[in-house]
Amino acid sequence: MKQEGGPEHYSCMVDLLGRAGALMEASDILNSMPLLLNDVGQTSLLGNSNAHGNVQLGSCCFEQLYLSAPVDGSGSVRFSSIYADVFECKDDGLEDLKATDGHQ
Repeated sequence: MKQEGGPEHYSCMVDLLGRAGALMEASDILNSMPLLLNDVGQTSLLGNSNAHGNVQLGSCCFEQLYLSAPVDGSGSVRFSSIYADVFECKDDGLEDLKATDGHQ
C-alpha cells in the first residue's frame, strides 16, 4: 500500500485502523510517516490501545507523547485509563475476597 499525503491523512488512517482493532497496522503507518511523528496520531493510537486493551502499545505511544510534549497532560490521562481498566479487573476479585472475608 503506497502512502501519500500529509499528517492529517496519516492520522486519519491510524485512527481508522486503530478503531477497527488493527493496532499493529496503525502503528506501522505511524512509524513509517515521512514527517515527524505527530501528537494527534500518537494520541489516537493511545486511545485505541486502551479501547482494545493493548497495554504494551499504549505504553509506547505514551512514551512518544511524553517525549514530544511533556507539558500536555492528555496522554497521561489516556495512559492512566489503560492501567485503571487493568486494575479494575483485578480489584473485582479483591472485592469478592473482601466480601467473603467479612471486610467491606
